[in-house]
Amino acid sequence: MRRSVPFYGSQGESKNGTLTLANKDGALDVFLQYSFGGRDITLLLGDMSWSYSDFAAYPFLQGTIESVKVSNDEVQIFLRDKIAKINKPVQTTLLAQGVKVNEPAPLAIGKVRNAPAISINPNESGGRYKWHTGQVFALDAVKVNGYPVAYTAYNSLGEFVLTVRPTVGGTVTVDGRGAVDGSGALVCTPAAALKYLVSREGLLTDADFDSASCAALDAAKPYTLGLYINARDNLLAVTDKLFTSVGGGYYFSRDGKVHAGYIQNPASLTASKTIYGWQFIKDNPVSIDKTEDVCWRVRLNYQHNFAVLNQVAGAVSATDEAWYKNEWSTAFSENASVKTIHLSANDPDAINTCIDSMTDAQTETNARFSILSGLHYEHTLNLKGSNLFDPYDVVYVDYPRLGLPGNIQILEVEDFYLANRCTVKGWR
Repeated sequence: MRRSVPFYGSQGESKNGTLTLANKDGALDVFLQYSFGGRDITLLLGDMSWSYSDFAAYPFLQGTIESVKVSNDEVQIFLRDKIAKINKPVQTTLLAQGVKVNEPAPLAIGKVRNAPAISINPNESGGRYKWHTGQVFALDAVKVNGYPVAYTAYNSLGEFVLTVRPTVGGTVTVDGRGAVDGSGALVCTPAAALKYLVSREGLLTDADFDSASCAALDAAKPYTLGLYINARDNLLAVTDKLFTSVGGGYYFSRDGKVHAGYIQNPASLTASKTIYGWQFIKDNPVSIDKTEDVCWRVRLNYQHNFAVLNQVAGAVSATDEAWYKNEWSTAFSENASVKTIHLSANDPDAINTCIDSMTDAQTETNARFSILSGLHYEHTLNLKGSNLFDPYDVVYVDYPRLGLPGNIQILEVEDFYLANRCTVKGWR
């Protein structure tokens, strides 16, 4: 089984593996009668002399079954980690009335600006609109073509009713703070948003999350994010947007739980584990790739304007009008001297994020630039043993060549259980 996180990405792909069982006597032909797809699987580690209760104390992999193939000689169980469980639509609740009946109801995560509300009953007073499915933290403003108008909020439903019907062709939008958790707190950080989205669809529960790593990510990146979903979308794509915004990601570990983390420069950190010389496999113990993908400028888009307005109300200020006509604000960090040191240094396109405030966007931009403005290296380590390391671990590698010894941050682990070895990839 392989577990990985991309360098400055999010959850990436669903990881897979295969479990093969002997079936020469046909004892497992009965598997043909059952449906295994989507069911949980736990692999236990132990000795044949143990009782089942002793085995159960040492689970070394928890995942999901994709399918089972039965043949004369063997049964192959195709495994996926639990990311497969959330490779589903982000929203299955449909609108029961209005102009978008039977289309997905909207979801507002964190702080949203100028988000287009959906008309669900034009005949109620000045018109009833929906901007979230369920309780919201606060509706801060309702606007028509960018100009604030009077309304009555129904925050328990994520709806409002206008006092006066808008002019024909007017765009009704909201500024607001959307979804809340079970305690009524605003959901606005990546781990909190992931928990909210998967639990509201019944895909996972709080018990499926590693609470310590999720709390650590949200504490390290305490940004207020904002995401508005008013069309059919995939949950993995949505969480990609949230986690990529903070240079973070998540993966399902062997314990079957969601573990979160983020990219950090390992050189400045204290390693939590050590890889010693005796752990390396003799043949090709370490290989290294050096990236020349150095950036002399990094730009992040923030404060998403969810409804770009070509036509704004006459009373809107010139400053606000300029904001309404652009989809993003942009933060940047640069150092032109990097181009002298690294002749192939580039200026990549701005990356869209869910970050709301200028301060948070600049903080994240500076953090990325401090890493991307210099060379970084990816080490591949072939090691004895398995079940030793996880993505985002910072590990000290005691090896005398190829830029080591030193710290790396692990990005990928592939365990070969029967061979009792693993391959670890990390960057520095």
